[in-house]
Amino acid sequence: MEVNTFNMNMNMMQEQQDKMPEVKLKEADVVKNSREEYDRLGEDRKKRLLRQIQAEYKYCYDFLQPKFVKFGRNLSLYNNQKREDDKVGDPIMFIGHSTLLASLYDDRISVTWKPNEKGDIPTANSLSIASEYDYGAMNKPLVDYYQTWDALMFGYGVVDLSNFNRKKMLSQPRVVDPMTFLYDPKGVDIDPDESGITGMRFLGEKLQMTKWEMKMNGNFFDWEKVKNPKSHAQEMQYARQERQKAQGLASSDNLMNEDYFDNEYYELLQWKTVFEGERVLAVL
Repeated sequence: MEVNTFNMNMNMMQEQQDKMPEVKLKEADVVKNSREEYDRLGEDRKKRLLRQIQAEYKYCYDFLQPKFVKFGRNLSLYNNQKREDDKVGDPIMFIGHSTLLASLYDDRISVTWKPNEKGDIPTANSLSIASEYDYGAMNKPLVDYYQTWDALMFGYGVVDLSNFNRKKMLSQPRVVDPMTFLYDPKGVDIDPDESGITGMRFLGEKLQMTKWEMKMNGNFFDWEKVKNPKSHAQEMQYARQERQKAQGLASSDNLMNEDYFDNEYYELLQWKTVFEGERVLAVL
């Protein structure tokens, strides 16, 4: 009976979310407002913002580049199946990482809502059902797996929580590759604590997107003017190849060419910083 009730409630929630209207107007308003704010900056302020981002990027890159090299070396040691036949490999890193991953990762939600009093039981049960539905709809099992995998391999796992699906009213978490993630070296954590002084002043990451993906994202403007496609961007390619080799996957980067036209990848820099007292998200 409990299973039937659970399935019925889940189906009702799915039907209600499917009936929710798309709020394309609000998404368009977000882009419109961003474009208007950008145009109001003026050419001088745009140049100052660009110089600030370039200086912050160089500061972060110079600090993190040795770490990226070390990360790549560790990935090579993690899976040494490509060693020469006459060499002996040591699987201790693979065994240790896999053992810890198996003990820490769980593909089921581990939190349930508890009532404070008897009258809260229906509300707590409804919240538990909603949480379990959201857990699957947000693809949290896969996100948690890769975040844990990264944390054990690199020392930290990064998840971007800034995306929100307005149709389903759900957050869309996305795992960020630590080998392309740039952050303020003086920041203790991404978000500031109660004192407001331990958070990162600026951070960013390198992305690869096609013009079609920029258009469908809905948050880009002037995406038609993007130039200089970088299918073979060195850092992105290196990070992707090392991860694929560590996970036993075949890399196809050496088969890529420059004739994909609309499906050509462009290397972008997504940067978050503070400019003139306001938080800014820029994609360059």
